[in-house]
Amino acid sequence: MTSSEQNQAGMTLLEVLASILLLGILLAVILPSIVGLLGLSGKSTVQLGSAVTAQRTIEKIKGAWQRPDCYANNIVPELNITGVTLTVQNLGKRADSPVAIGNPSDALSCAVAGTVSNVPPLRRVTVSTGNGPQDTTLTLDIRRPRDTQ
Repeated sequence: MTSSEQNQAGMTLLEVLASILLLGILLAVILPSIVGLLGLSGKSTVQLGSAVTAQRTIEKIKGAWQRPDCYANNIVPELNITGVTLTVQNLGKRADSPVAIGNPSDALSCAVAGTVSNVPPLRRVTVSTGNGPQDTTLTLDIRRPRDTQ
């Protein structure tokens, strides 16, 4: 074996240390980005769950209020508002002059003895879910069903 063959057979200690240093710098740059993305994914999952809960609540109210008796009596059968902040307002014909009313009742039936007079033409429903930066707030104006006066 000649002298030049022995020098080319392996890497020197300096080359190994330089490659470890470069690998460490590369990991120091990339690793925080990966960890940050995983954290955002968890926050997005919480926010998505919050938005789905708010949307389901709004859709349940909207569906129940297609019935004139439910709309007139402010009733949504089997409404579960656990973890949800719900606000309902009566509105005028031009969606003006909001007047806060109580939350919808979760009675089992929309049928109520007697008739309700002066049923508002519009109601604004605001649903908020979540807490902190993952809050979701949805607002929907619901028109009085045609069969209601």
